[in-house]
Amino acid sequence: MPSIKVTATKIDTNTHFPTVSGPEGFYTIPQLPPGVYELAAEAPGFKKYSQTGIELASTARVGVDIQLTLGASSESITITSDAAPLQTVSASAGLAITMKEVENLPINGRAPMDLAVMAYGVINTGVRDQNRPYENGGFSALAMGGAGNGNNEVLTNGVPITGTVGITGRRAGFSPPVD
Repeated sequence: MPSIKVTATKIDTNTHFPTVSGPEGFYTIPQLPPGVYELAAEAPGFKKYSQTGIELASTARVGVDIQLTLGASSESITITSDAAPLQTVSASAGLAITMKEVENLPINGRAPMDLAVMAYGVINTGVRDQNRPYENGGFSALAMGGAGNGNNEVLTNGVPITGTVGITGRRAGFSPPVD
């Protein structure tokens, strides 16, 4: 349905991200920070829709199909999300590594970007003897998901930290601290 008011609310900060569905009933809310969200939708003549517990990682694209039911807008339908949503929006693969996972894994040389090679489809193509905690040389030469070396985006807390290599290559602009 067109012109449905849709709002994503980040639970921990109570920040609201509103949008309106387009003519075909589709909606997008781009550039949401990672976190847990509540999604609400409302339209005249329909019950208010609410879904809580939607987890969004920095690399995720989540699709939530909203089912509106006829009724007064003072009535509502609330859905509590227990399972992670099925990824139906994109065929890309990504991995969000939490701080707890970083703290609990042994890191040779204390270079946190070494953890990237643990993700599915990631191959280190650089010189491994350049992995030092203060430089971005060896550890950032990665090929991901069949793409060539230097065709990657590196995010820290959802923010791009990508620098350049030569004219067209890309790699992590700096090595984030382990702690």
